Amino acid sequence: MEFQNAYKGIAKIYLAEILQLIGIILLIIGAAVGTFGMQTEGQVAESVTGGLALGTMIALLPGVILPIVSLFFAFFGLRQASQDEPTHLRTAFTCCIIAIVLPIVGGIIKGIIGAGDIVSDAFALGSSVASMLVTIYTISGIGKLMARIGRNDLVNRGNQILWLLVAAQLLEAISRVLPASTIATVIVIAGGIFSIVMYVMYLGFLRNSRNALAA
Repeated sequence: MEFQNAYKGIAKIYLAEILQLIGIILLIIGAAVGTFGMQTEGQVAESVTGGLALGTMIALLPGVILPIVSLFFAFFGLRQASQDEPTHLRTAFTCCIIAIVLPIVGGIIKGIIGAGDIVSDAFALGSSVASMLVTIYTISGIGKLMARIGRNDLVNRGNQILWLLVAAQLLEAISRVLPASTIATVIVIAGGIFSIVMYVMYLGFLRNSRNALAA
């Protein structure tokens, strides 16, 4: 295997995305069950209400833990993969560190000097930008690896994902500056669709790239 570190690293990144997706789904289920439980409180038997509360806890607990676990997998996956692609994937690893550190620093500064929400918002925005750069440089870095092994089909797929990412972010930015209207709603929905399609393609891109390196 020519790029063993990249193979293992991308496998960890792929696993991180799967764990994060499962965590989000569990959070949604937990929130839905909890909401239903509150609406039916006093209308159904106490055992049913207790069961709903237990179900909510079972869904929410891993829903909170899995995204944290996925962050560690993504962090170490990028670190390992960057050993075989020390340009874009190394940049993605650096951006990952920044995305983790900025919210923590913002919270500390706010707690120490009692700054307003604008400080936290600024650091949160910086973290969001860094997270987006992680995705961009991860895709471009993996694309460089795929070009080196002659998988131009995956290089092209990576470029398509990047265009979808740019389109989704552009639509989101436009929707924020527009007043509430039908057009703004349509733009938000379109941006959401682009984001979902991009994420599904990204998962497939990670899986196929991992498999290509294993061949």
